[in-house]
Amino acid sequence: MRLQRFLLRTIAAMGAMSVAASVAFASQSGTGLYQFQAGTGDGYAPVAGVIADADGNLYGTTMYGGTACGTDGCGTVFELTPSNGGSTWTESVLYSFQGAPDGAFPAGALVFDKKGNLYGTTSGGGTFRGGTIFQLSPPAEQGGAWTETVLYDFAAPNDGYFPVTLAIDGLGNLYGAEPGYPGSFGNVFEFSPPASKGGNWSFNVLYQFKGGAKHDGTRPVGGLVYSPWGNIYGVTAAGGTGSGCNADGCGTAFQLAPLKNGSWREKVLYMFSGGSDGGIPVGLSLSRPTRTLYGATAIGGNSTSAGVVFQLAPQKGGGWLESTLYSFGEADGLSLPQAGVVTDVSGNVYGTTYVSADGRGAVFKLAPQASGWVETTEWEFTGGADGGNNPSSLLLSGTQLSVYGTTEYGGLPGGGVVFKVVPQ
Repeated sequence: MRLQRFLLRTIAAMGAMSVAASVAFASQSGTGLYQFQAGTGDGYAPVAGVIADADGNLYGTTMYGGTACGTDGCGTVFELTPSNGGSTWTESVLYSFQGAPDGAFPAGALVFDKKGNLYGTTSGGGTFRGGTIFQLSPPAEQGGAWTETVLYDFAAPNDGYFPVTLAIDGLGNLYGAEPGYPGSFGNVFEFSPPASKGGNWSFNVLYQFKGGAKHDGTRPVGGLVYSPWGNIYGVTAAGGTGSGCNADGCGTAFQLAPLKNGSWREKVLYMFSGGSDGGIPVGLSLSRPTRTLYGATAIGGNSTSAGVVFQLAPQKGGGWLESTLYSFGEADGLSLPQAGVVTDVSGNVYGTTYVSADGRGAVFKLAPQASGWVETTEWEFTGGADGGNNPSSLLLSGTQLSVYGTTEYGGLPGGGVVFKVVPQ
């Protein structure tokens, strides 16, 4: 994630056949749920969004803050608990990272297992300073402390460093990617729980990207998607054959499929050109009923090159069809998507842009219509108490018909916020 954020901020300074689309503006329908208090032992700079449990509590990470590592802090894991019908939210710091040996600077979202344990990664710290995979176990009694356990230390060049957001399957296996280190192109890994109590977790590299003339992708970023049929999907920020971004290519969407012999086969589903189809993809999501993938790119699209939302649909005869659903940067004033998108049961697509007309970012909705996709700007951030600025990933709550997310900065203390938007 650190590499991804650096890359996107760099291209932000750079000066598809698109389906017909129009723009609408909704009434401002968002609210800030919590403002992080930098410098107080609280975390700050939440860059990866939140997840929710069955009771509606939200969980996430902050890249900085906490009670260790000097004034900046090594980051935290936090919980937000609603009360008064959701009008009040209380934040609790579940864990403050210490740098070594437990890790530092968590920049990815969390995942739950069936027992209520939280899993995540840190982009630095640990024994070898290459990041960690950690587990947070809930207390035996309500109000007790969560228990943090370092499950794995990354130590390039054997397994990479700076891991990104994890995915989890029904058996508790974790899947993730690391964006590569000097002389490498990144890999996708599986991290499996012990077969018996007291055993050790096992780490296995499923695929190492080859980059260059192999055109299979370079620098996997964003979270992976683990599908119900066992395939893994993801994107790389560079690689492929596109020439519209830089010498490293404009990025790819890829699939990993398990084989009977226990190995995995990688397949490039699409290579972005950096033109009307977008370039530098930042994440994927899966619509399970149709097996269709949706995502966003940081650049490309129309003449403003402000990024696109795209669709990858599997074809009956094999292969995947890429369609650009929407290009940012004209009437909407939005640009630079920095995270993937989410979809609801009606086929609407939701996401965020890092930049909006006033520079602070927005939450958008794309609705399929007979005439094409209609974009609605659901909320533009103000930088103040009601929303912060520079949003990242979203969580879609089907039960409450709301989306939740975080902003890296903003709020009155400036440490970022957790927000809620009710789509119109």
